[in-house]
Amino acid sequence: MGREATLRAFSFASLTFPAGVNFFFKIRDEINMTLAGYETIVESANGFGSRKALQSELGKEEKHSEVQELQDEVDSFKKQIQVLKVTFKVQLFRTNKMFLF
Repeated sequence: MGREATLRAFSFASLTFPAGVNFFFKIRDEINMTLAGYETIVESANGFGSRKALQSELGKEEKHSEVQELQDEVDSFKKQIQVLKVTFKVQLFRTNKMFLF
């Protein structure tokens, strides 16, 4: 219903039912309060969603750096393994060489 039609309805009601006008005003006020409540809920939900998205992004950066540190540690261990394998082969060669002579 348009604004003009609403005003006509209120005018008609005020001419014929003076007590009915108060009822219409109460209904209007209740509708406005309900809509304001819904707006508050939506704004709160949007804020909550934004905070969660921000926390998620911050957590991603933190986890990414942690993964990088762990990857560096794994690479270091792989290098140590290679060094130990070479050392083992050298020792095995020396041991075999000693027993051959």
